[in-house]
Amino acid sequence: MMVLVKEFANRQLAEMAKSVLESQGVHSSIQMADAGGAMPFMEFVSPVALMVSEENYHRALQILDSFDFD
Repeated sequence: MMVLVKEFANRQLAEMAKSVLESQGVHSSIQMADAGGAMPFMEFVSPVALMVSEENYHRALQILDSFDFD
């Protein structure tokens, strides 16, 4: 099961964080309310969620805490 590890203000920051996690062997995915890309402006209304598996949650937090994505 995937759980929320961090929310971001925009997709670019979420993609950067995803890349950092993936480089450390932690699979992650991005979820956003943009209707599959049909409504990209929704990014400015609701946060972009970075999801990881439950078993990687604490490791992902440690990795993300060592970077400043805000």
